[in-house]
Amino acid sequence: MKKSKNSGLSHIFKALILILLFGIVSCGGNGGSSTSNVSSQSAQQPAGYTTPSTRNAVNVADTFATLTGNFTNPSGYTTEVYFEYGPDTNYGSTTSANFFEDLGYVNVSLSISSGLMPGTTYHFRFVTKNSDGTWYGSDNTFKTHAAYTDNTPLASSLYAPQQVAVDENNFYWTELTNSTGVDGRLKMMPKAGGTPITLATGLKNPFGIAVDSNYVYFTEENGYDLKKVMIAPPYTVTTLASNLNSPPEYVAVDSSNVYFTELGTWNNNTGERNSDGTIDEISKNAINGTPTVLAAGLDGPQTIAVDSKNVYWTEEANFIGGAGAIKSVPIAGGTVTTLVSGLSDSQNIALDTTNGYIYYWSAWGTLDKIPTSGGTPIELVTDMNGTQPLATDGVNIYWTETADGGTLKKIPVGGGNTSIIAIRLDNPGNPGAIALDNTSAYWVQGSIFNSTTSDWNSDGAIMNAAK
Repeated sequence: MKKSKNSGLSHIFKALILILLFGIVSCGGNGGSSTSNVSSQSAQQPAGYTTPSTRNAVNVADTFATLTGNFTNPSGYTTEVYFEYGPDTNYGSTTSANFFEDLGYVNVSLSISSGLMPGTTYHFRFVTKNSDGTWYGSDNTFKTHAAYTDNTPLASSLYAPQQVAVDENNFYWTELTNSTGVDGRLKMMPKAGGTPITLATGLKNPFGIAVDSNYVYFTEENGYDLKKVMIAPPYTVTTLASNLNSPPEYVAVDSSNVYFTELGTWNNNTGERNSDGTIDEISKNAINGTPTVLAAGLDGPQTIAVDSKNVYWTEEANFIGGAGAIKSVPIAGGTVTTLVSGLSDSQNIALDTTNGYIYYWSAWGTLDKIPTSGGTPIELVTDMNGTQPLATDGVNIYWTETADGGTLKKIPVGGGNTSIIAIRLDNPGNPGAIALDNTSAYWVQGSIFNSTTSDWNSDGAIMNAAK
């Protein structure tokens, strides 16, 4: 049979097409490999899926911890999540798993309930697994606390202790008035131990407290007074200001003056305080003086702090929640600045003069920070439980919690892992106010209210633990 003169060209043309097609199929963007380049992952990442992010360890104790991470789960996928952990990056152990379906962005917290070794560094990473493969978050570490010992009170058998302060040699605290109405006390005790010394008695609900090298300054809520007492014999008490417009609460000092909050007057018709709280300033050397009002028309001002330029405070907005704020005013007087507003848990702040930040609870269990000059808040940790007053040493932030048997916790000022310093702080009452020195944290252990006597029991304490 006679062949077409074009048949040879047709075969050549087909061969060229096959060569071109083979080249297209076999040549990838990385020089010939057909495998997608997904770093540290075992399968092609699905559309809309985010590689798991290993976050921080929270509530790190001596033998247990909680690990956190997040990821985005696309529609149509059921994803298994868990953490790998161990003494090095070989891990070797896993937490229990959870499963998520069609939830979008997901925050995950999984606990290691037991089995960790005290004082040990652990590595961990977040893992997600679905029908398309397994994905690994980056490595992170945490260190468990040394084995806990029982907390021994520094001072015990106290009547409803309220606030605590500390200096180089001593710690100081206020105790509430009992049912007779005139038996509040201010006491001190050497850090090295010994017998508590009563600096002032017969007080009407002493509350806020601050200390310098010579005096302790304190408020009397029911007496509407601001006073000071010498920390050396004969422990003379001086009234700096009396007959204030409303109950004085918290107090702070600098080298020359005392700054304090007045809560505002009570409105029997509304069952709330009026918006007439103030921030007051008075000389340390005053005797029955008249305070200078630095800010007025405030809603329930609470904790207060001062640096070289400004006074800072919180407002609880008539204690109804959702509208609290943190504000500042120059120590010489002037315009009030709202640093952050719309807070639902704004009673407590801690001022960091080293780094220029204020730390505060923005909502129940959420710790934020904001520059003292104002700016955008930065979230440090969430999901804390039963949070109480704050303190900072410029390295870490410390606070007490009433939940989970009562705990003392800390977190670095830049964020990171949350550590439990002390546990089992629910006996007899709950942990409360906190103060720091170079090595230790001191806190109030509250009393139990006796419904039979309608009075507080004398079972409160002042405790401490190494930072």
